[in-house]
Amino acid sequence: MIGKVILGILIIFFAVGKVVAQNSGTTDHPEVFYSSPKTYVIGGIEVTGLGDQYDPGTLIQLAGLQFGSEIKIPGDAITKAIKRLYSQGLFSNVTISVDRVEGNKVFLIMNLTERHKLSGINYIGIKKSEETKIKEKINPLPGTQVTDNMISNLKHIIEKYFKEKGYYNMDVKVLQRDDPNAPNFVILDVSVERKSKIKISEVVITGNEEVKERKLKGAMKKTKEKSLANFFKSSKYIETNYEDDKYNLLDKYNELGYRDASIIADSVVQVSPNRVKVYIDVEEGNKYFYNNITWVGNTVVDSDKLSRLLNISKGDTYNKKYFEERLREDEDAVANYFYLNQGYLFFQAMPIETVVGKDSINVEIRLLEGPQATIDRVIIKGNDRTHEHVIRRELYTYPGELFSREDIIRSVRELANLGHFDPEKIVPNPVNPN
Repeated sequence: MIGKVILGILIIFFAVGKVVAQNSGTTDHPEVFYSSPKTYVIGGIEVTGLGDQYDPGTLIQLAGLQFGSEIKIPGDAITKAIKRLYSQGLFSNVTISVDRVEGNKVFLIMNLTERHKLSGINYIGIKKSEETKIKEKINPLPGTQVTDNMISNLKHIIEKYFKEKGYYNMDVKVLQRDDPNAPNFVILDVSVERKSKIKISEVVITGNEEVKERKLKGAMKKTKEKSLANFFKSSKYIETNYEDDKYNLLDKYNELGYRDASIIADSVVQVSPNRVKVYIDVEEGNKYFYNNITWVGNTVVDSDKLSRLLNISKGDTYNKKYFEERLREDEDAVANYFYLNQGYLFFQAMPIETVVGKDSINVEIRLLEGPQATIDRVIIKGNDRTHEHVIRRELYTYPGELFSREDIIRSVRELANLGHFDPEKIVPNPVNPN
């Protein structure tokens, strides 16, 4: 667009220069020099290049020009007018030139070229299923203005879609052709050329002194180098998977007690048209151990029982994953066994860690037990074909009983076993009516 604005400016300067060249010193054509701007009164503006779908007066107003107003030529008023018209996003080319000069009046010609409109998109080189997936992400409607930004966005979406599938060596071309059945409408031919997928030749990890490279590579679930050990696993390089696996690597360090481990640098280097090397530099930090674990706010269960179920003792290696499993995630975790299965729907546990010395962690677990919740009603929705009584006889949750996470999970499992419902869409949602 900048290039087009400059083109418009050059044309107006050329037109003014042409007036100077034709000037003979007569009254009708007073002398106008490029190096010596002069102020004129706009005597008229003719709009050309468009059909009847645009009102000339509206376009002149959008340009910020007015009949009878003063304008300096050469000057920045014309430049600003061109930029205002371009900013509407309706035109592919805008020029404003001097038609003639009569005394102190100047008559301008505003020539506009309307942007093409989209008739349709024709995809070449991809499967119908892939085309459907792309259209879910971007599918401009017929009649949309075809702009450089729209085409660039279309290419970006397509490239991103195939990169997520491992295709980095690819070429996307978007060509415009006139629609023979619709004037000023174009068809976009989108050609996608896929080459071989990019694979990982090697993963190089540096900075690991305490944890073996093999263990760290094993923690990366989908970023695998091409080797005999990974013969049956995919070695495709997919950026999103790699980003996830960096967190998985750090989680492995965390499980082994390295609470402060971090990735200080990483890079992906293409070593051939279809191979990359992954470099990861880590900083391990100290290995930590649990010191004192204390409970605050527990009135229903005493601290010794909570600690026995948590099953973490002083001197054990720090392991945040195992800690979370025993506190909340396992079926017999503290939160589930003592609280969520006993009616304490509003139970919360907030562990606060404090570093002691160089390698020890104190943990204070602050509990908010809340009141016990009783089931008021069990409401079933979304069953269009299965009778409600068939569903209810599979439930283990009944009005009047205490809330139980275990009973809800068992109910969902039994409903899934019926085979009438998509298990992923059976979503229990406890609602507090108060």
